[in-house]
Amino acid sequence: MADSQTLARVAEDPRYRELVRRRGRFAAALTAIMLATYFGFILLIAFNREFLARPIGGGVTTLGIPLGIGIILLRIVLTAI
Repeated sequence: MADSQTLARVAEDPRYRELVRRRGRFAAALTAIMLATYFGFILLIAFNREFLARPIGGGVTTLGIPLGIGIILLRIVLTAI
């Protein structure tokens, strides 16, 4: 187990501070991407339902289904990153 002096030295190291800063910005960027995607989809449902209701290729599947699946897959990819 690390002692308090070692922890203090690590916390004061400029390389560690840079790592923490970069990691925080990266996490914020991933969060912003996910929030924009979710809110964009919800806003699309609220204000342009006709766009999502368009059938794909003459079948019964609408455009909203692959978009919803795409959001789920994006969430998985962002979580994996």
